[in-house]
Amino acid sequence: MTLLVGTDFHPPSRHAALVCAALAERLGRPMVLLHVLGGPFADRSLAHSGRRARRGLDLLETEAAALAGPGLEVGAELRSGPPSRVLARTAEELQASCLVLAADGQAAAEPLWRTSTLERTVRRSTRPVLILRQKAPLLSWAAGRSRLRILVATDLTPASVGALSWAVGWQARGGCSLTLVRVVHPPDEHRRLGIPGPSEALSPEAGVVLLREMREKIGPLPERTALRIVTSTGRVADALLDAVAREKADMLVVASRRIATLRGNWEGSVSRRLVHLAPTNLVCVPVGKVPGPSAPARLSRLLVATDLSPEGNRAVDYARTLLPNGGILHLLHATDAASAPEACRRLAELVPPEAGLQVHLETPLSSDPAEAICQAGERLGVDAMCLAMRQRGGLARALGESISTRVVNEATMPVLLVPPASPPGPAWLGLHRQG
Repeated sequence: MTLLVGTDFHPPSRHAALVCAALAERLGRPMVLLHVLGGPFADRSLAHSGRRARRGLDLLETEAAALAGPGLEVGAELRSGPPSRVLARTAEELQASCLVLAADGQAAAEPLWRTSTLERTVRRSTRPVLILRQKAPLLSWAAGRSRLRILVATDLTPASVGALSWAVGWQARGGCSLTLVRVVHPPDEHRRLGIPGPSEALSPEAGVVLLREMREKIGPLPERTALRIVTSTGRVADALLDAVAREKADMLVVASRRIATLRGNWEGSVSRRLVHLAPTNLVCVPVGKVPGPSAPARLSRLLVATDLSPEGNRAVDYARTLLPNGGILHLLHATDAASAPEACRRLAELVPPEAGLQVHLETPLSSDPAEAICQAGERLGVDAMCLAMRQRGGLARALGESISTRVVNEATMPVLLVPPASPPGPAWLGLHRQG
């Protein structure tokens, strides 16, 4: 695919064109040089732009000829219209692998409430945008003289997959080191995992769990890819800027949401702040259609919660039929300190040794079973959770939602509900519904 670079013929954009040419030659891709007639000429066609259009075309062709070489094809495009729209539209038409733009200091100098052409282009583009702030590392890498240190921000959501895929594709060209960084808020993570810890830093146990989550949710990565957990009590963008400084990154890659109408979301976005403040080269990879959650290809780790009643234990019997030989089964019963030993004994009796499963007993000390179940599911990294539905009459339903309903509403993973063994009898206050 093509590398597209925008130019206004000023020194910053000429430097961007030189870098783009070096990258195109290293990556083995063609390059297109684009100049947009904006301002009072934005609404005119090229045929009616007169002398300015002819002068722009002459400059484009001269610059393209100077950049072209034996192993590099350089095209020239002259268009008119609002610059950000034309840049984004041309990148989409060419299916450019990257749109390269110079950061001339305008975005950093402007107040954050004012939108620059640079960030309007990032906001509209359907193709990755490389904002050039440091040309030396890229030129050195393109010439094979040094390694390129790439830092990728990820939040483990499908939205950040595109940024990681783009960076991995670049890293495949060789001579790059790849570091993935995840920014977390310690109090939120301790609460989500059910692990006690300080408010300003991650506990060691939580750190181990978060790194395991990164490895499992991201999947296979290139050899020697580094994983980093960064804590923050403020803005995510500011934590990423600190990580750039610590890692001495030559390039920061982030996901960028295309927002056409919800301007408020864009105003508070991470990528917008980085467009203004990133001290290094920044790549904003637009978020496309985010796929919905998918079920694991095969269940190998299940968490089963039971209240140790015959009805609750039916979930254990059902879960055993889903796991393969050697699968991992976590049995959970929320209890208090005095009852924990007896709960462990009764849980251990639910699965005989000949079942061929790895059984782990969980007895969190909690008076809120639904919260304890959700926290354990996050902490243990299971494929799904399983629990039995209780027969609840109309009065019970009126007094509050069931544990199973709360787990379904609050869980971030699949939840399997085992219905009651037999339908309930008549219930006071109306018809009974399973919950």
